[in-house]
Formats: sequence, structure tokens, C-alpha cells
Amino acid sequence: MKAGSLYYHFQSKDQILDRVLERGVAEGIRAFQAALAKLPADAPFVDRLEAVVVAQLQTVIDYGTFTVASRQLFNQVPDALRERHLAMREAFDNLWRDLLAEGKAKGDLRPDLEYGPVRLFLVGALNWSSEWMDPQRKSVAELGKIATDLLVNGMARPNDKPLRAAVRQGRRHVAAAGEVVGAGGGGSAERSGGGPRRS
Repeated sequence: MKAGSLYYHFQSKDQILDRVLERGVAEGIRAFQAALAKLPADAPFVDRLEAVVVAQLQTVIDYGTFTVASRQLFNQVPDALRERHLAMREAFDNLWRDLLAEGKAKGDLRPDLEYGPVRLFLVGALNWSSEWMDPQRKSVAELGKIATDLLVNGMARPNDKPLRAAVRQGRRHVAAAGEVVGAGGGGSAERSGGGPRRS
């Protein structure tokens, strides 16, 4: 399509920007809500979190161009347009905030959790996955499980029972395998000499 042909479908540059900004956030909202709708009403918090993490990763794959463009263009659009999309962004943020509040209310998250920074770290990391994610190496479901386990259980050695015993059990198996390789003098990821890999 030639650049000029765009104006056959859109009346102005602002209308094009409007659609781009809207698509990037609207698909995130739709995917978030659809993911939760598929779960039972009494699904555990960690399952609900994993569902929306996977949904956001899939949205990044399917609509990553809109997501990146929305992030880069947001502060360059006219004030009236920015105000309209600010409301949509706040609606998306509130979905994540409410889910975190749910986990806190159920006792699954620490009582001192600060919604704002946690939400920004979480959504920002998921959106940035567009720079490295390769579904041919690891599926979206696998990456979603890894991300959720990291978010909920962290990287430190746990002092109590984790929320996802099955995931933790799998991690112990991987750690044990790594120790065997190390004891045998085999090469490790750190000693392989390779550059960053796409996951």
C-alpha cells in the first residue's frame, strides 16, 4: 500500500494515530478479560495471574507493532487525543491493579505490596518481551509459566511453601541437573562463550 493510499481509509493523520493507539491498548484489555473469563470464578489467584500473563505475551506477539507504536507515539499526539487514550490506558492499568489487589486480599501476596511500581515492572517487562521473545524456542505458555513463577515465588531460596509447588518441584529437577553437569566439569551457559539467546 502506498503512503497516500492510507488517506483513502482515514481522513487525517490524527485519525491514523488514533487507531494505532487504540488498537495497542484495546487488544491488551480484550485479551486480559477473555483470559479471566475462561477460568472458574473460584480459580486460585496464581492461576488467574498466569492466565493474564500468557494473554499479554500473546498480545505482544500478535499486536506488538501496535504496542510499540503506541508507546512511542503517545506523547506526540494532540492533547485531546492523548486525553482520550489516557483514559483507556488507565482502564488497562486498573485491570492489573485490581488483580493484584485480589491476590493481596486473599493473602497470596505480601500485605506491603505497592501496586503502582509492581504493576509498572510487570506490564513493562511483558511488553518489552517483543524485543527478545521467540515462540519457536519456548512457547508463550512456557514463558508465561516462567514469568509467573518468577513474579510470585521470586529467585531467592524460599523460606516457606511456595504457591506453585509443582513449578518449584520442576525447578529443583533443573537445578539438580545443573549441579551434575557442573560437578562433571562440563561447560555451563556462562562458559559457553555464546552471546545472548532468544528464549
